[in-house]
Amino acid sequence: MRTYIAKSFEKASQEYTPKTSKTISSEDYFGKAEQRIPIWALKPDQYNHKIIRAYFTAVDIAGNATISMMERLCSDKSHPELFVPTFKNNYSQLKIDGAKSHGKVFEDNGDKVWIWSEVENTLMKYKSGFYNEET
Repeated sequence: MRTYIAKSFEKASQEYTPKTSKTISSEDYFGKAEQRIPIWALKPDQYNHKIIRAYFTAVDIAGNATISMMERLCSDKSHPELFVPTFKNNYSQLKIDGAKSHGKVFEDNGDKVWIWSEVENTLMKYKSGFYNEET
């Protein structure tokens, strides 16, 4: 009897796949920033706006952006248009595209920073909302 029950449950357990909550894949959040960039461009007091502005400022000054340069730009209280007291936390949120992230905008190699290719066209389209070279 035990053998029969064990074999029956073994067979049933192989056929049974319980309904679980949907697993979240990277595609579920792919390009979250794509939708948010136009909004951030209009809100200069938001930290995401300021970090993106710091990126464009660094590129304008040095030809490329580095994490350390962006952090320096965002730590200067005398420039409130760039000041972000929690730069590291907010910058890291702009490097991931997940459920609780702000949306991926940047990639880096530990030093040099560049725009994530998936949002580059959108970010460049709204660049003037973040940074104007003449200012």
